[in-house]
Amino acid sequence: MTERVLVTGATGFIGGRLAARLASSAREVRCLVRDRVGTRARELEQDGFDLHEGDVLRPDTLRGAGRGVDVAYYLIHSMGRGGPKEFAASERAAATAFARMARAEGIERIIYLGGLGDRPQSQHLRSRHETALALREAGPPLTYFRAGMVVGAQSESYRTMRYLVQRLPAMIAPAWLKNATQPIAIDDSLSYLIAALTVEASAGREIQIGGPDVLTYGEMLDRMAEVLEVRRRPRIPVPRRP
Repeated sequence: MTERVLVTGATGFIGGRLAARLASSAREVRCLVRDRVGTRARELEQDGFDLHEGDVLRPDTLRGAGRGVDVAYYLIHSMGRGGPKEFAASERAAATAFARMARAEGIERIIYLGGLGDRPQSQHLRSRHETALALREAGPPLTYFRAGMVVGAQSESYRTMRYLVQRLPAMIAPAWLKNATQPIAIDDSLSYLIAALTVEASAGREIQIGGPDVLTYGEMLDRMAEVLEVRRRPRIPVPRRP
């Protein structure tokens, strides 16, 4: 059994829950945080997690983060902040720096959670895939999970959908509402991420994960309205460009 793991993104929605689940299975967990005096980082430290303060965009601060670690989870992404070229280049640089640290410090494997799908028009998904390529090229063997929307009560996607359904009397209907996705529950996502530790065949593999239903984003908004017992919001189509 893997003895010690490094979790990046532990102050976030998925990473925080992953760190807690790993710790509950008697594994030693080190969390990489950018600011150890931040509220969430202090909570992690109070819960008994070993913290390493470092920034993946400042490679020198990563030294020692992987010392004694068997497997690292890479759960860092910018969510498309900044211009397309800016955030994509930053994500590649961050992944490369982390992968080089992992290889230099003897980490045996990186487990990465990326996005499901290769739509050319989605700059976000393209960048997530390029992050995986950078991790694979510069680091130890990679387990690359590709997930649809991860759904949980505190996820950014869930809160966005809930806000749209509850607050807007009507919605402008952009074309992306017709895009399909395969949402997956947070608990199922965590189960896959943790199981990869003990499944040696997952090393060097790309694994697609998703829930049982393929839905458009518009259909998910309608389901959210049903669950919240509110009226479905009318959607006003956006005229197609000539």
